[in-house]
Amino acid sequence: MLNYVVARIGQAILTLFVLSIVIFLLARVLGDPLVFMLPFDALPADVERVRLQLGFDRPLIVQYAEFLTHLLRGDLGTSTRQHVPVTELLSQRWVASAILTGISLTWALAASIVLGVVAALWRGRILDAAVRIIAIIGQSAPAFWVGIVLVQVFSVWLELLPSGGEGGIDHLVLPAFTVGLLAVAGMTRLLRSGMLEVLDAEYIKKARIMGVPERLVIWKHALPNAIIPTLTFAGEYFGILISAAVVVETVFAWPGVGRLAFEAVFTRDYPLIQGIVLVVAASVLAINLAVDILYAYVDPRIRYERT
Repeated sequence: MLNYVVARIGQAILTLFVLSIVIFLLARVLGDPLVFMLPFDALPADVERVRLQLGFDRPLIVQYAEFLTHLLRGDLGTSTRQHVPVTELLSQRWVASAILTGISLTWALAASIVLGVVAALWRGRILDAAVRIIAIIGQSAPAFWVGIVLVQVFSVWLELLPSGGEGGIDHLVLPAFTVGLLAVAGMTRLLRSGMLEVLDAEYIKKARIMGVPERLVIWKHALPNAIIPTLTFAGEYFGILISAAVVVETVFAWPGVGRLAFEAVFTRDYPLIQGIVLVVAASVLAINLAVDILYAYVDPRIRYERT
């Protein structure tokens, strides 16, 4: 296990290094940030002076070397738009995004377990069909459309929940439901398939023949084996949910990293874009590693060896 963890950490570091190069180059494709930083009637001399101050006149390789040097010291640079350190901006927004994503993934995983088990046990019946319809809707409906519909129904028509902003738990209900709906759809279908396969296994049939209570057969013997692929999916969906949060946080005016990323792209804030992508990528890699390690506790038969 230790060899596996060390190897995965090494892979994660290499991935972040390659990603830093890619995002550094791609950010420059967005255009000249001075267009947004300076007034439209700025004199060419003023534009050139600011370009020299920010170092945008130097070769890309020199700019990247300086960026990497600061990155190794934990410095993600300073926002060219807000003139605030990127780490400070991320620390202000990260908590809100972590709360939203964490609650979204938690309720999505809990709902998918219940729905997946119910659909497998009632295979071919009305409940199974209803669950599959929910899954299809969740995977087909765009997140921004779901968010707008929820705001129209629960905020405008029924006046039960706030339409956006940060506040109490009621401000989290609509955005968390919107973000988690996509994960519920995918994980429910995956867990249903896994449960159907496990329920036909010989050891499950033997347990039933021996008189083991049905609830133990389902929740103690069948579910732990069927849920392993779903845990993998949940780890991968963490990154997808963060991507979906960019749209959802904008729709619901949630002050998270997703909305900050949208603002950074719109204003062509190179340091902020780079910092957001790298921090999100590191979080996704850490979550995937944690999920892989969790396998050994869910199923003791699994052992990792470094290859």
